[in-house]
Amino acid sequence: MLTNTPFIQNPAAQLFYFIKFLYFGLSAWQIKSGYPMGHTGNFLTTKYSYVNLVLFQAFIICPFLLELRCVMDWMWTKTSLTIGSWFLMEDMFNKLFTIKCLRQGEKDFPAPRGINRPAIVKYGLGGFILLALIFIIWFPLVIFSFANTIYLLNPPVQCQMTVSIGGFQDIFTVRSQPSGIANVTVDDLSNLRNSLVNNSLAIGFLESYEATDIRTIELNGASTAIWGITEPSQADLVKVLASNDSLAVTVTLSFTRSPKLGLTAGTISAEFYFDLIPGSDSRQNLHNAIASQGGEPIYLSYFLPQYLHLPATGQPTAVDSIQCNPCDSQYQTLGMKPLSGIGLELKLTRTEYWSVEELSNCTLSFISSCSENITNSSTLFFSTFNDRVAPDAVAFITGPGIIGLYIGMVFVIGQFVRTLTSGGSYTVMFDQLPNVDRIMRIAKDLYFVRENGHLMLEEELFAKLIYIYRSPKMLIKLSKLKTS
Repeated sequence: MLTNTPFIQNPAAQLFYFIKFLYFGLSAWQIKSGYPMGHTGNFLTTKYSYVNLVLFQAFIICPFLLELRCVMDWMWTKTSLTIGSWFLMEDMFNKLFTIKCLRQGEKDFPAPRGINRPAIVKYGLGGFILLALIFIIWFPLVIFSFANTIYLLNPPVQCQMTVSIGGFQDIFTVRSQPSGIANVTVDDLSNLRNSLVNNSLAIGFLESYEATDIRTIELNGASTAIWGITEPSQADLVKVLASNDSLAVTVTLSFTRSPKLGLTAGTISAEFYFDLIPGSDSRQNLHNAIASQGGEPIYLSYFLPQYLHLPATGQPTAVDSIQCNPCDSQYQTLGMKPLSGIGLELKLTRTEYWSVEELSNCTLSFISSCSENITNSSTLFFSTFNDRVAPDAVAFITGPGIIGLYIGMVFVIGQFVRTLTSGGSYTVMFDQLPNVDRIMRIAKDLYFVRENGHLMLEEELFAKLIYIYRSPKMLIKLSKLKTS
């Protein structure tokens, strides 16, 4: 009446009446057959087959499902047992049911005595277990060894460089332009490897990266922000520079990547310091430039790396195996590239701003695309080696790293397998019962008398079960195979 749809054209109404028909039919059959007088377990324990065993073990494995059932049964059933005794009784019955199913399976599928196990069983079951164990051990190594195959590229999309003196306002700020971040070709990477052929550490580091994992970053040497320091702060800065207090120039490099699941932070940064030693030319020239608002450039040599490693998590670090201080006499024989330096100069136009020039004789010379700008000292160059990140599907596995994956997977699963394959000698007298019919009869009788309200008899039967399990002699006597 509500939808004005005929019954023969209404599938929902047809399904509803069909279910009602089944419900009334089954109810009538139950009334005719009569209700059971007692309940001796759940429906999974009515038969003793491998199917019932598998379904029952699946029920047992479900977290807290068995505990919830036992607690609710104890709460809403008349019983003289404590909750601890109730759990113990359920555990004994579960173990008896499992042994009964195994013994029934041995009867249904008997194995001749004194005959070697068939090869199909040994290589089928044994081979499957062997392959499973090898897979568990090798899985962390395999998934990390295929990192470059399944992992995603993670290059920076923007770079920012700031220069500050002590805790005073930044004197230099610049961001990379979209065209300032360029790819590296295979030939460029090959040139770098050839120049470092005598450096085994550098070659080992480069083996982990392909050309697509490397980016070159070009920054303009002119600050994009004016130096808006106040006069009192400028006077304090001049005063500190003139004193013997410790002071350093801080260069901060920040790299922004596209957000991905494997990244804990989209932006990572690193700081590099140049100590302004009291009485040094760098400190004196910087003092004169700020005090007189101009002057000669201030040169800070060999402290800024040109090769940076950008991990998926953590801070960028200098690739020490490629670059070094040119004061080291061995760096030329190893093919290593010297650290870069910068020159600071205060520009006076309508506004005050700082400019930076790069001090290096081999500014990323292996990059063919940079060869045109190498002589332009007002351009800053960096090269980043970017670690890839795992795709969303496997990020939760690879997130903890190979050590965390080994601890969380191999050791945990290994301990679980060890509990299944060891410790059986302590429980052999309970697990290897040849016949559990007599003991199981006592357990079912306990369920029967409980439902009929004979709580004293329930307690006596439970005490009898405890006595049987405590007495090896009684356990052997009641678990003997039946004889004709």
